[in-house]
Amino acid sequence: MGASLRIVSWNIEFGLRPDEAARDLTEHEDLIGADLVLLQEMDRPGSELVAAALGFDHAYAAAAVFPGTGRELGNAILSRSPLSGVREISLPHTARFGGQARSALTATIDVGGVAVAAYSVHAETVLLRYARRLAQYAPVVADLERFAPATPVIVGGDFNTVGRREVRGLVRTMSDAGLVHVSSPATATFSRFGRDFTLDHVFTRHAVCRSSAVVTDSTASDHRPIRIDLDSEPG
Repeated sequence: MGASLRIVSWNIEFGLRPDEAARDLTEHEDLIGADLVLLQEMDRPGSELVAAALGFDHAYAAAAVFPGTGRELGNAILSRSPLSGVREISLPHTARFGGQARSALTATIDVGGVAVAAYSVHAETVLLRYARRLAQYAPVVADLERFAPATPVIVGGDFNTVGRREVRGLVRTMSDAGLVHVSSPATATFSRFGRDFTLDHVFTRHAVCRSSAVVTDSTASDHRPIRIDLDSEPG
């Protein structure tokens, strides 16, 4: 990359509180200054609201209407610099109950004159068996082949990895594609029934992670946002 970059990846629970998410992204001391925001579980109006609050370009796509809400819930990419090459990537296997499909969203951003490929991903929950959820990562990895090997890449989102085996499987898949796990696999991003889970992750290629944190005191979602500060790869 040609410059430093601050990334936030965040699942906004059912897209219910985009105004609170926008407030935190513009006011919270651990989140302000983001250059790239990867959101999951958003509807289009909520994505537009957050993008407007930040003054960012944005893209949005949803694979299906979410059961129980009657609303599309999908992925968004919000960027300080203009987006190009926006594409939705269909993920295999629908939900066991409800049958909704999942997708990922990708776009290219310009960082200091260098094109960077960004992905916002939301995999299926534990109700879909592990092997099928693992298979949902494959289209994202395959899409990377469109880019030259030297292209910096950022992949973030809610992968619904509910146990250590699932985290290891995700990390192995991304590592085989040349991506480095820059968020902490030991820091919980979600809690339920008194248990902590690391559901959300960020991976990069051709960038150096200067700092990584999970922000624990936001009330905009049941997920905790991940903040990553990246620097250009030496050389």
